[in-house]
Amino acid sequence: NNNNNNNNRKRAPVDMNNNKDGNLLLKIEESQDAFQLSNIVRISPHLFATDDTSKALLDKVRALVSEMGNSNISGLLNALSTQRLTNGRKKQAHHKVVTILADASKNEMKNFDARQIATTVNALAKSKYRDTKLFDKAAGRAVTIIDTFNAQGLAITVNAFSRMRHRHR
Repeated sequence: NNNNNNNNRKRAPVDMNNNKDGNLLLKIEESQDAFQLSNIVRISPHLFATDDTSKALLDKVRALVSEMGNSNISGLLNALSTQRLTNGRKKQAHHKVVTILADASKNEMKNFDARQIATTVNALAKSKYRDTKLFDKAAGRAVTIIDTFNAQGLAITVNAFSRMRHRHR
């Protein structure tokens, strides 16, 4: 199993006193839930700067995703959409994390409220994450609860669909 091989690999020692990445790594590993993880992502715009922090985040999201509620999924996607990604390796690591959360949101979309739909599709559009089935599910759900959207949520949702050039069928 690849996951076991990755977990058994030894990490280089990290100097927690002189290394911001070491402190960030520790915060990620010690986060207990998606809310704590979202807060870490929000205040760390260069989260994908090192392979260690990228892997720690990916592992933590994998561990927590099954316990995440709709607002946790949309909130974490929103926080991830603000990350500064300067090269292909960082973008690839980011994409892996977003994919896990996007799949979770696709499975739960029937339970999303207007705010969660707006936040999710906006975050995915900002992350340039294309998934026709997810956007179709979001559009279908949005149509069934259209009267619960406020003006801002509706504008954000329509804008996200426009940026992704997605048309609901």
